[in-house]
Amino acid sequence: MKSWVIVPIAVGMAIAALVWSTDLSRSLPTSVQAFPANQLIETMGVAAKVHYASDQEYALMRSRLAGLGIRYLRDGGSGEAYYRRVRELSQTGGYQWTLVMDPRDGFSSENVPEKGILPILQQVIAVEGPNEWDVQSNLTYQNQKFPGATRTFQAGLYRSVKNFRHSNAAIQAQVRNIRVLTPSLAFHQNANKQGVVEADMGNLHSYPGGTAALPDRGLDDNIRSIRRLLRFPRSPLVATETGYCNDLKPQGCTGQGGVTERSAAKYANRLYLEYFLRGVYRTHLYNFSLDEWSLFLRRDGSVKPAYHAVRDFIQVLKDSETAFATKSLRYGLSGDRRDVKSLLLQKQNGHYYLLLWLNVLSVTSDYKDVETARSLTLDLPGSIAQAKTYLPTFNGTTAQRAYANPQRIALTVPDHPLVIELTPR
Repeated sequence: MKSWVIVPIAVGMAIAALVWSTDLSRSLPTSVQAFPANQLIETMGVAAKVHYASDQEYALMRSRLAGLGIRYLRDGGSGEAYYRRVRELSQTGGYQWTLVMDPRDGFSSENVPEKGILPILQQVIAVEGPNEWDVQSNLTYQNQKFPGATRTFQAGLYRSVKNFRHSNAAIQAQVRNIRVLTPSLAFHQNANKQGVVEADMGNLHSYPGGTAALPDRGLDDNIRSIRRLLRFPRSPLVATETGYCNDLKPQGCTGQGGVTERSAAKYANRLYLEYFLRGVYRTHLYNFSLDEWSLFLRRDGSVKPAYHAVRDFIQVLKDSETAFATKSLRYGLSGDRRDVKSLLLQKQNGHYYLLLWLNVLSVTSDYKDVETARSLTLDLPGSIAQAKTYLPTFNGTTAQRAYANPQRIALTVPDHPLVIELTPR
């Protein structure tokens, strides 16, 4: 099983501080420390509705998952038929799973290791408590409702995993090493009702909303709230659900309202980036399915633009998992830098990847797509031999332009990630 290496929580705040100044027209060249490109890729996951899919739906989902490039899935369920799917997907795609342990699937807090972990021990890396019981007033566990029910279940879940005993010492250690996430909350404001629970990691269900919601809308408030559930507030956080859907009705997407497929494709990678900037350990976009909430697939199994956006983004940035020491790059940006966000990555071959995007709305309230771009100039040191630009959201993995020995590059930054590959001499 892959071990969990914890990413420093404050990763993104340091990045932002190095880029912005009070002058919106010009940024003096600044030395910015790069992060490993694969560190971003490792934070990217999807919530996949494998459990409730019919055999035909599952076959379509399995074939589409194989091409996406994501390695981390989140779902919930129980039973041998479900576990066969989990094992099959992991054997063919190398997926690792975060799984919901909920009494509605027959779990008690005490039987989780035997019933929910051991049948798929090689596939599961984390478990989480009951799913969104704060909006399910009819649910009970041991004659309690939320918050007592989830508090009781979580205490037993954590204890049963961390104190698990087995005659095989390796199996015992493997189960105990599985991360336990807090129960998820539909509304982060209910964290005060839930109170502190036993967990290794916090669990975010931080949906931005519909057409009026930027990808980072409410995210910082969500993070602050979920930290209140943790005995150690600086523990890592995992977003087991976040995203947009394409159900274009006022009350679609469980009342949030949907967005167009094109805007959802723009927002998909921006969501991953916003969470990475805040040091969230892993982010699962909701969801990979064939239902009305599906971000990646239509009901007939054909792929939506978000599928290509995420797949090609990964293809451009993926790198070896081998650890290495990144370097810094000195650069500056001038022009209209309103709403511009950035992230600097580096691969093992030394190439830098500067990501720039606009944090603006990409769709109107009446579901019209909006195309926004700003002109910027990138100032570079004389040590760059070549630069290439990519727009993976809609233009695949082919470089759009190339520059030899660049020192200044005129850029058009859109409302989805512009990737600038910089090759040092």
